[in-house]
Amino acid sequence: MSAYWMWWTAAAALVAAELLTGTFYLLVIGIAVACGGIAAWLDWSIPYQWLTAAVLGVIGVAALERWKRGRGRSPDHPPLDFGQMVRVQNWGPDRTARVTYRGTSRAREGRC
Repeated sequence: MSAYWMWWTAAAALVAAELLTGTFYLLVIGIAVACGGIAAWLDWSIPYQWLTAAVLGVIGVAALERWKRGRGRSPDHPPLDFGQMVRVQNWGPDRTARVTYRGTSRAREGRC
């Protein structure tokens, strides 16, 4: 079996495993391994095949992390609980209050 077929078989296994996880990390690594297979198909030496797969894998994972962070809540949208009303159950002598919100009861330091 040629070296590039081994690379592409490994890439296909990673992409198939990605279908079970749904995180995109194995997809990115699978694409990098497939590029290592392209390097093998172009008759590059084994160290360059590994270097190609490794560099593209690191770049791909870094790009995926950046993309995932960018999809978070934008700063101009406050969290859903921001500004919501709470019910103060009682004030303690040490300037703490017991409040109820969304079915929970918590002690918070407050101002009065």
